[in-house]
Amino acid sequence: MAIVDYSSLQSEIADWSHRSDLATKIPTFIQLAEAKLSTQIRDRKLEVTLNDSIAAGGTYTLPADYDGIKSLTILSNPVVVCELIPDHILEAYNQNNTSGVPRFYSITNNTFNFNPYPDNIYQIKFVYYQMLPSLSSVNTTNWVLTRFPYAYLYGSLVELGIYTQDESLIATYQSKFEASIEDIFKKFNDQSFSGSPLRSRSDYVVDYYV
Repeated sequence: MAIVDYSSLQSEIADWSHRSDLATKIPTFIQLAEAKLSTQIRDRKLEVTLNDSIAAGGTYTLPADYDGIKSLTILSNPVVVCELIPDHILEAYNQNNTSGVPRFYSITNNTFNFNPYPDNIYQIKFVYYQMLPSLSSVNTTNWVLTRFPYAYLYGSLVELGIYTQDESLIATYQSKFEASIEDIFKKFNDQSFSGSPLRSRSDYVVDYYV
């Protein structure tokens, strides 16, 4: 059976594991595999762009599906690309109680905090990575299942092996699951950089993850 949706994925997991007694647990195995996928992959299909605003002196609450920051731009004149810094450094900056166009931000408790404090209402462009849309009986597919069905299959079989304490099953599918994640990364890189000449750079970027 081809894996085309949530139901067929469950059937294939049962078939590949040669277990007919775990039907009620298979959705949990899928959920756990999906959680690992969501935290380990980045792809253009997970990028969301929001045009919104921040209030004077205010903060900004992150969307419910937020899973990582790409960029935050203040659409002032001139435009300011804000820099993400650790929260304790921003707190030190904010001891001066300066206000103006924000240049820095940190993330605490699903909230953006700014420095300087916004002295006016500012329009922002916020690009972030959303969580992988979860499979369910209602949301029966997503782009990973469509393009990389084996990632879900192998990851779920690893979780099944952990649940049943089947070391041979884990050993068989763990490396396949990791390889499937590499396939997703490779596809992302191919889409992002194909046709562009490689350039050497002398600078570097430090990424902060929440």
